[in-house]
Amino acid sequence: MCLWARGLVEAPIDKVFHLFLSNDYVQDYNPMCQECLDIGWLDRATRLTWATSRRVGPISPRDFVTRCHYRKLRDGTLVVAQMSEQLPCLELRAKGLSTTPYTRMEVLLCGYILRPIQNGAQTELHMLSLSNPGGIFDTHIGAATANFFAATGPVNVITAIRKLCREDFDYAVE
Repeated sequence: MCLWARGLVEAPIDKVFHLFLSNDYVQDYNPMCQECLDIGWLDRATRLTWATSRRVGPISPRDFVTRCHYRKLRDGTLVVAQMSEQLPCLELRAKGLSTTPYTRMEVLLCGYILRPIQNGAQTELHMLSLSNPGGIFDTHIGAATANFFAATGPVNVITAIRKLCREDFDYAVE
């Protein structure tokens, strides 16, 4: 399943970027996320997380482990790049919120590119996700569900990020 979106956020790049630096806001901008926990940091710019999606109708909840890397480019663009890690995380799966077993989802590539525009008053935000959700998604009903998510999910994420950025919260400027 491939998702892509581009949108303008009426906020400075550091405020938008702050939303991706911890798990505190994930459920606010991604309604499919049920839980998201840090496994650990590999270095100052790379962390491992375990996350789950909620059950949607006949589609069982998914879980996945990602390596998330943060990078600032020379032109001020900020990049958040993610990809799957092959860690079983059995203990986290056993303690997860789902009452039914998780289906492991592979995140082939996911990322956000944030670029300051309008002299830093706005942020151009690109999001991309390429994943293999597996399970029922390989059926006709799964394909229809995937098409629905592809059509609505990215728009909902950008809209939620815009809404979050209208709120007043502390964010560090580096």
